[in-house]
Amino acid sequence: MVLKPVQDMLYRINAEWNPEDRCWIATSDDLPGLVTGADSLDELVSRLRAIIPDFLEVLGNPTGRVEFVLQTSELEAVQLAA
Repeated sequence: MVLKPVQDMLYRINAEWNPEDRCWIATSDDLPGLVTGADSLDELVSRLRAIIPDFLEVLGNPTGRVEFVLQTSELEAVQLAA
């Protein structure tokens, strides 16, 4: 499979918290087959920075600068004063 050329390409990566395994899981519709996980979002970004170039190389895409945005479904809450 050959994806679009990487020039001006922004890949969207979805990150979801898996409460059962207590880790973040990353997948992408833009990069079918990409799946990785980590205990924290910072670690997940580091893993993605390491594997995306290798992933694109295996798919036969050219080298160069690639950008990705990490979209999370993290829910935050704050307690309001009574």
